[in-house]
Amino acid sequence: MAVCYLITEVGRSFYRPYIYAHNIFDYYIADTLGSSFGTLTAMFMVILMVGKSNIKDLYGLTAIIFGLVVYEFTSIGKSNFDPHDVIATFIFGAIGILTYILLLRRFESVEVNTSQKDEIVE
Repeated sequence: MAVCYLITEVGRSFYRPYIYAHNIFDYYIADTLGSSFGTLTAMFMVILMVGKSNIKDLYGLTAIIFGLVVYEFTSIGKSNFDPHDVIATFIFGAIGILTYILLLRRFESVEVNTSQKDEIVE
């Protein structure tokens, strides 16, 4: 989570201004840094605070993704709405959910292997 937050803030502070100042087309990466890595930061911050380390956490992660998309749509008609942010939120939200599922599976197998070793020792 800290790495995602660091990427978001460094990107906003240094990368985005550099790209804009030099008029470089970077496939909308500078434009969507907040929505991409910011989505991952929000997801894993909530999981760290209230997660139960089970599959039910996916409901909360999905709610965060859709909440961020709704937030983006509330800026329609204002100058800061960007459809690329919506796309980035969905893409990085999916990456976050897949990462969480893989972590759950990994740590589930570690717990199972540990309990099997305890049974063998006894």
